[in-house]
This record gives sequence, C-alpha cells and structure tokens, in this order.
Amino acid sequence: AGKHRGGGLASHGSTRGLPGGAECWSVVRHPGTGVPREAAVLRSRGIQHVFMRVYAHERPDERRARLATAREWLGQGFTLSAALVQSRHTVLHPGDWERFGTEVLAELGAELQWVVVGHGIDDPHWGVWTRAEYRSLLAAIGPWARAWPRIRWAVPACIRLNGARHGSLLRRPPQ
Repeated sequence: AGKHRGGGLASHGSTRGLPGGAECWSVVRHPGTGVPREAAVLRSRGIQHVFMRVYAHERPDERRARLATAREWLGQGFTLSAALVQSRHTVLHPGDWERFGTEVLAELGAELQWVVVGHGIDDPHWGVWTRAEYRSLLAAIGPWARAWPRIRWAVPACIRLNGARHGSLLRRPPQ
C-alpha cells in the first residue's frame, strides 16, 4: 500500500479503530489497481481486513468498478467493511440515497462486517448541512438492517468537529 501515484491503489492508512482493536487498511479504488500485489503487502503486515468507501456521486461505471475491486479483495481472503458516502443530491433526495445504499448492499451486504453510514457529516463539503438532513440519511438503516441483519452499523468520525454545532447530531437515533 502507500501513497497514490496516479494509478493503482491509494491507501488512506492503517487504523485500529475497529471494535476489538483489529487492524484494517483503508483503500480506495483507482484504475489499474493491483489487488493481488497490494494484498501480499497487507498480509505481510498481518492485516486481513479492508475498509472501502463507496461514493454516491460516482458514475455507475465507476461504482461497478469499485464493487468489482471489493469482490477482488474478498477473493483474496480479506474481510471487508465499507462506508456509504453521501452526496448533496442524495441528502436532498432520500429515495436516491436509499437506492444507492441498497445497490451497494445487494452486491456486498452478505460479505460486509461493518457499514459506516455517511462521511464528513460535520463538513458541509460532503453535503450534510443540518441535523435533520443527517437523521434522514440514518433513517435508511432500519430497512437495510432488516435486510442484512448480520452487518454492524456505525456512524462516521467527524472531520471538522464543531461541538457547539454538531454535538446533538446523534441524540435521536433512527427507529
């Protein structure tokens, strides 16, 4: 793994953030990915879990390529978790958010360990501008959790934490 150099796989780094302290490697798919080579590097470091972000703003062909890469990681014997990353469009159109998440989960849900719902919820750049908007994203967890009951669900870490503005963001979990 390592820094993105214009092709192949870019890593976001190692984390011990999974419950139980398991180490995973966060990756993002780029054209020309060499999953078998990257898998060998991660295995040599004792890492067996990969975390991937899937973006709502991607074109359908980009998303298919990302999901195919996730399948490659699974084929290499790694466990997998994913983040469903919203766009401003999916924040404003909850039905599109639900369809996006359902598409990803239909492809990978049987294999996913964890799913992080949302990204950068404290940074307006990622499309969530109010608590009500984030709660509308979280509302999709109920149907998804019923359809994929073995997945563990999580909320994202904050990028630009502003406690006064975002401290109550998760006070009312979805039903």
